[in-house]
Amino acid sequence: MKTKLISPIILWTLLLLANMMLIGCGDENTKPTEEGVDVNVSVDAKVSSKQTIATAEPNESSFNLQQVQKDYAETSLTVLDVSERNKEGRNSVAITLSVPLDPSKNHQQYFNISAAGKGAIDGAWVISKSGKTIWFPYVDPDASFDVTIYQGLVAANGKVLSKTINKKVKTSSLTASINFDTTGAFLTQGLGNGLPVVSVNIDAVDLNFYQVKEKDRQHFLQEVSYKNYRWDMKRITQFS
Repeated sequence: MKTKLISPIILWTLLLLANMMLIGCGDENTKPTEEGVDVNVSVDAKVSSKQTIATAEPNESSFNLQQVQKDYAETSLTVLDVSERNKEGRNSVAITLSVPLDPSKNHQQYFNISAAGKGAIDGAWVISKSGKTIWFPYVDPDASFDVTIYQGLVAANGKVLSKTINKKVKTSSLTASINFDTTGAFLTQGLGNGLPVVSVNIDAVDLNFYQVKEKDRQHFLQEVSYKNYRWDMKRITQFS
């Protein structure tokens, strides 16, 4: 088969069409019209957990060491809660403490998370700006995790966690979904910059590219730019 070079305008048009024709992997095959160009592309997809969990990230005040030492002078350090919560639009494991930690100090060695049958998970724990919540945002949906907070952890008021705490956390299952991370991009030959895809519970997808007829190109681009229509197979193929 001979390879044909396609102009940047056509490539951009193809990408816009692909953006509206993203199809999850399955047994269903979509056939383009005879004049269209069908290119099957396998795209590795990263999991992005954007479904909101009931318990969201709370609004917290910034850490103030003097204020914390005053307000929590007689408060013992305990673990109040270990659960799945939402942080910046993604599912995370959150540990809530009775006394804030000093965010300027390294506390990583006192926290551990492991997946059932897979061992420890790579990634650093993130201390909230108040110091009371410790986040681990690198968790998969519909999975079980063992969380450990080790004794010896020192709070900002000098109080020490007296015993090791172990908790199990089950993350929520998320509905499979996928979309492009851009509404338009140029595919430059030889650069291999690829198409950014954001997905939930999908490892790969197949893409169909359709080439817009020369006579319909301006009309198509105007409709896409102004978002005048909802796009489906029937409407897409009338331009290809």
